[in-house]
Amino acid sequence: MPPKRGPESRRSAPAAVPAEMGSLDDDFTIENDEYGAERDREREQKMKISTAVDLPVRTRIEVFLTNFQTHRKRVRDGFATRLLALTRKKAILEQQIVQHVQELAQAYEEVREEFQAVVKGRSEDIQEAINALGELQGTGNANSDEQD
Repeated sequence: MPPKRGPESRRSAPAAVPAEMGSLDDDFTIENDEYGAERDREREQKMKISTAVDLPVRTRIEVFLTNFQTHRKRVRDGFATRLLALTRKKAILEQQIVQHVQELAQAYEEVREEFQAVVKGRSEDIQEAINALGELQGTGNANSDEQD
């Protein structure tokens, strides 16, 4: 396995630049500056056009967004108002249900008491009839014994 190289061995020494190459660099820099300035002017022109086009689009987007937010708020407020009205109506209906159930329970108790009174009275009537029949039977047996 070959030995690992350290950071010093990876670095290379800068190449020596001949004197005649220096003048070519200056020419390239001048041409590059002229080309760069022209490119900057074109970029600025494109930005102006883009801004001119983007401004109405942005304005329309902002108008749409504002209209959407206004509509959303109006709809949300409408839903909240309707929900509040329905909640109130529900509370009123629940109060009426409780009141009717209480009235029904009271009516049930009254009917139950009346029914128990009727059953008790009927039971007493039946018991009296049984007793009367028993007495008649007792007297009938007594009469038949006397006739024999």
